[in-house]
Amino acid sequence: MFLYNLVDNFLMNDFTDEVIKNINKDNPVIFDVGCFIGNYSRKLKKKLNYKNLNFYLFDANPNLKIKDFKYINEVFSNKIETKNFYLKKYSASYGADKIYISRRKSSRRKLKNEDELIKILLNNNFKVLDMEDFDFKKQVQISAKSKIMISTHGAGLTNLMWMKKQSSIIEIRDYKDDTLNPYFAMCGCLNIKYYCYFAKKNNLSNFTSHYDYEIDIKNFIKRFKKIICKN
Repeated sequence: MFLYNLVDNFLMNDFTDEVIKNINKDNPVIFDVGCFIGNYSRKLKKKLNYKNLNFYLFDANPNLKIKDFKYINEVFSNKIETKNFYLKKYSASYGADKIYISRRKSSRRKLKNEDELIKILLNNNFKVLDMEDFDFKKQVQISAKSKIMISTHGAGLTNLMWMKKQSSIIEIRDYKDDTLNPYFAMCGCLNIKYYCYFAKKNNLSNFTSHYDYEIDIKNFIKRFKKIICKN
């Protein structure tokens, strides 16, 4: 039995042949995919290309009891090598940039009072970026040069993977959320300093679970002043 830990869709797309090769289709496979269920799991199963695979979602079945399994943390077992490979391939060098990754082009989890925050960050030499404007190579190079990364919860934070050890990230997240911790986990494994700020959640409508964030800007700056104002 195999239990795979896939933190993010970005990392799932780099799912290695080595891990797929280790799967025996006669044995059950359990995927710890966090919040990525539904369409995500179907895509994953299709990628594995096993029609009769015993396929379970760990989060979807809290009563599932597991024993005698081989745990492979795909995210971090091979990703350090992957990190070093791409840093070298794209001639990405470490630096001291401070960046804020915006989600203003996204349909959800945008920061409603972001403009106010951006003004303060720009005055403290931050670069404000929309990561979807850059190809993969450029994202690696930008992130490697960054020593501080700030963003709301979302795939953009996955770029912390390319940062130098002892860099810092600040994740703005839902104050009621105590289960979605992929970036906390990544930081722990990559020796990056993790900080978070709990935001007020504003539902976009009564017919969807999608929402945007809003934070107390003054409190945010006060709390992270040493990080934000650091040269």
